[in-house]
Amino acid sequence: MPVSKKQKVDTTVTVTTKKQVVESAEKPHKQSKESKEIKATTTPNTTKKQTTTTTTTTTTTKESVKQPIIKAPNSSKVHHCSFSSWLPKSITSISYNQENNLIAVSRQESPIEIWIKNDQELILLKTLGGSKFDLPIISVIWLNKTILLSTFENKFVIWDISSYSIIQELNSIGTVRGVSFNRLLNLLAVCTHDSNVRLYNFKKDDNQIEYQSSFPSISDSKINTIQWALDQKTILVGCQNQLVVFKVDSLRSSLTITTDNIVSLNSLNDNTVACGFTNGFISIIDIKFGSIIQDFRNLHAPVRSIQVNKNGDQFFASGDEATIVSYNKSNGNNKWAFSGQHRRDSHDIKCLEITNTHLISGGNSTQMIFYDLSNFSSLSNSSNASIPNYFRCKSLPLSNTIAITQPSSQNQILLIESSRYQINIWQLGSTNENNDNLDLPNGTHLNLSKKTKKLLQFESKNAENIDNVDISNNGEYFCFSTRLETKLYSIQKKQENSDNIIIKKIELPEEVQSSNISKFSKDSKSLLLAKNSDEIYQFNLESNQVNIVYKKDQNEDQDKNKIKNIILMKVDNNNNNLAVIDSMNQVLIYKINNKNNELPIKLPNLNSIPIELFFSTSSSLYIGTIDSILLFDTKSLKIKSSKKLQGNNKSVKFITENPNNSNELLIWTQNEQFKVNKDLSNEQQLSKAGSSFTEVIFASQSGIQGDLVLLDLSFIDKVLPKLPEAIKLKKFGGSN
Repeated sequence: MPVSKKQKVDTTVTVTTKKQVVESAEKPHKQSKESKEIKATTTPNTTKKQTTTTTTTTTTTKESVKQPIIKAPNSSKVHHCSFSSWLPKSITSISYNQENNLIAVSRQESPIEIWIKNDQELILLKTLGGSKFDLPIISVIWLNKTILLSTFENKFVIWDISSYSIIQELNSIGTVRGVSFNRLLNLLAVCTHDSNVRLYNFKKDDNQIEYQSSFPSISDSKINTIQWALDQKTILVGCQNQLVVFKVDSLRSSLTITTDNIVSLNSLNDNTVACGFTNGFISIIDIKFGSIIQDFRNLHAPVRSIQVNKNGDQFFASGDEATIVSYNKSNGNNKWAFSGQHRRDSHDIKCLEITNTHLISGGNSTQMIFYDLSNFSSLSNSSNASIPNYFRCKSLPLSNTIAITQPSSQNQILLIESSRYQINIWQLGSTNENNDNLDLPNGTHLNLSKKTKKLLQFESKNAENIDNVDISNNGEYFCFSTRLETKLYSIQKKQENSDNIIIKKIELPEEVQSSNISKFSKDSKSLLLAKNSDEIYQFNLESNQVNIVYKKDQNEDQDKNKIKNIILMKVDNNNNNLAVIDSMNQVLIYKINNKNNELPIKLPNLNSIPIELFFSTSSSLYIGTIDSILLFDTKSLKIKSSKKLQGNNKSVKFITENPNNSNELLIWTQNEQFKVNKDLSNEQQLSKAGSSFTEVIFASQSGIQGDLVLLDLSFIDKVLPKLPEAIKLKKFGGSN
């Protein structure tokens, strides 16, 4: 039955089909910690004022104007869920790769995110590493266009981004406090808690680092930060009570300046350095004569980061507060002057980074904020006063960490999701079958005859974070993969008519245990596993036998630098083809029953980066990229058509069938949805940013009627309340 207008509905609904209906939920008066994360669990039963409106063909509300109606004879349901256990963590470091336009972001619990910037949109390509036993990452630095260094307090880890694999892990000498890399000399300067500065040499031939030499220990002070000077021959070390200048040629200090507690610094030119202190002050210091030239008092908390633009005529600073300040150099007297500030963040800012066009900030709010460098001092773009000169990027989980079942009967849908090293299995709610025969208005909220229920909360014993998770369509198996291994479990009901389940581990054969990505076949009879694009296997769940889908000939060149890990796998509906995206952004198609070990089909250059795959039929593969969608025919081996997406959110996150029109697809971007014919013509925007289907982190179809399952992650409702309270500063007396 439709929900009464007096009932409170806790979820917002935007519909895309004529008779589409949606599960809804309301928080009961007494609610457990788990149920607070559920938005599709209980039947609304209070009399509070309804917070959302239901769309019909006759309503005239603002919501209804935005919601189109697709005429179709059949009805479908939308399971709009908001119970994701994954939450983003604080940002500790940001590093920009100019050659490949990549941004590396480290977070509090040790994973690294690799993003690519496309206009005013950031697309998450891969999450690297992460371990329950690792300390937080201090910094990430690009050593060259494909090699990334992540620094912990106790070790260094070097990643090859072309294969998303670890090249080297090296324990540090002492507890690391800060690092700085010199690309000209290929030297990594490292300061440690024992007041020592050491140099490590980066070897280009094997992309590894090794210890080279040390400077004399700094006495009577603890080191906080380190930075190479612009002359590439000098190292600046900020300590608790002094600034120390080291010369690389002599391995000796050339100058020591007594100061307050320095927590950040950056070189402005060959002779001056900007230093940030714990009291919020910023000083410009002459390192040639050891004198303080200027002082600024625009910040009030410890200054954690200082960044200088490419021209050297403007620098930015921020720290344990939400404000970023900028200073410009005067042309006449080379003096610096305060030029502007922004307070766009809600929490403390821990790091800043400079690109060619933007300043990037990150910190406790978990978001990256991009500021236009050309007019930082203005509140809006100079070319268009209505457009702000900044935009935000929210952290998202990868689609590999969420999956649903495809029940062939009226069984309830199961959803599996992972968060770092934890796995949850949910049984989605279902409605009364009699509702399917009613002529209900578009967007009607339905009562749940069976509530959503968490069936399993499982914590992996592996140290590494979970990168990939999947559940078989019949709901009898689930698997998960880390960067080192894959594990498989069976799911069984304790009793015939009970929802309670038990799981049992299935021991995989040794030859496939080290696979780092896995996917069930559509018929739930086998598990596809891959170690990289050169080794793919099929494990038969009935016979426990392993078949080789493809394995590179051992006689061929086995250069490890050419190994390409797989970041996404999709199986067609007939279990004939396996499509993958590898670390080099190539799309390959493998024949699953490949008895002759034939080479995979490599798609031609797409002129864009692929991030999503979808099989409509065995011969029709849709490829979603960062700005378009393409149709590839696996029989003719040709790209039949392509479509560029318009707007600010152009990267394809998910592709689904239109459940009420077999000739159409639904294209899901971050905050927008599109419908398009399967031949990629007649594109029509379904909803705009600000509709109910925003901040979607998962979209798929399930069930014999093609029900849509959506999972969103609202920053305001889910992320912001879990963040630490922002520090509020009050200043009495004095002036800036």
